[in-house]
Amino acid sequence: MNYLPDAANFGAQIFTEVKVSYIEKQEDSWLIHFVPLGLDREKFSKDELFIRAKTVILSAGSLGSTEILLRSKEKGLNVSDSVGVRFSGNGDMLGFSYNGNTTINGIGFGSKKTNTEVGPCITGVIDTRKGASLNEGMIIEEGSIPGAIRGQLPEIFAIASKLTGVKTKKGFFQWVIEKIRIFLSFILGSYRGAVKNTQTYLVMAHDGNDGKMFLQNDRLRISWPNVGKKPIFEKISTILKEATVPLQGTYIKNPVWNRLTDQDLISVHPLGGCPMGDDASTSAVNENCQVYSGKSGKETYNGLYIMDGSVIPRSLGVNPLLTICAISERACEKLISQKGLTINYNLPSYPKHTNVPDEKTLGIEFTECMKGFFPLNPKKTQKEVIKSVRTKALP
Repeated sequence: MNYLPDAANFGAQIFTEVKVSYIEKQEDSWLIHFVPLGLDREKFSKDELFIRAKTVILSAGSLGSTEILLRSKEKGLNVSDSVGVRFSGNGDMLGFSYNGNTTINGIGFGSKKTNTEVGPCITGVIDTRKGASLNEGMIIEEGSIPGAIRGQLPEIFAIASKLTGVKTKKGFFQWVIEKIRIFLSFILGSYRGAVKNTQTYLVMAHDGNDGKMFLQNDRLRISWPNVGKKPIFEKISTILKEATVPLQGTYIKNPVWNRLTDQDLISVHPLGGCPMGDDASTSAVNENCQVYSGKSGKETYNGLYIMDGSVIPRSLGVNPLLTICAISERACEKLISQKGLTINYNLPSYPKHTNVPDEKTLGIEFTECMKGFFPLNPKKTQKEVIKSVRTKALP
């Protein structure tokens, strides 16, 4: 699963539906500014809450941690100029073998039980890294499609096959069989016919790390011109077409990877943004995931860490989970060792306390925003106060 249940068993308090805005350095602690979600408090941008902590570990992912640190930088936190750079999509790419002659059963059934089990996602892998240079290697995994969108799949695949599809087997008899399977999917749904015989490809490769993230109107933005036009993605597409030949299907490229969308890509493995490195001139954190406290040098903040995919300084070309876990667990060991503590690895762990909800008490909470002027000097008129404010000569 993840570390949260184990942390809760050892006394950690976990709060959800909270958006962290930025962090602020105090003399011997940190302020974490946040806004509770779902209460419309986010409409009052100046009305943020905060908590104080001696140690802060950001683990909001490549996008989240970078956004928090960029906003903290705008608020005055002195961090490296490398925050926001070396972003990578881990070379992620999507493709399909549609309407082949092999039964796949690759559509999740959810609550709609079928006669055939879909099975777990990603149990088969094609590894092309052996013998290839680092940046040319790739991993191709088989995927499955959530059953929640099964109703739209027959139309989507049929249209995509006409627009970008490449047939790997031709002939009149093959044409007839394909048309029958397409008809079955339209009439009987995604668990029959063409969609039933559709294989999903999930690819990870190396796309470089030259993407950049920045704040615009207080929202995170990514700038990565022409990333989809890099040669590696044409190579991936060629190999996926070759993988479709044994299935005798129609190869369909990533639906958003086309000229109309300027070769856009979708990544489920964003990496970088707070890259790890030797010093602050080129990186945001050191080898222990400690945040550098300046634009150069090796000095770090006491009690500020980033432990997630944002510290990975380049694409990995494979699922990044284990790499992120290894780096984060090592950083935790270093942190705990510095504090003179130990880790209890005994399993299973059990809750040391039982959370009993307090009795419900009716209460009212409101926020108001007032606008206007008030005299700092009661003897002055409103016009005099306005004039003094405009000239920055407050009484």
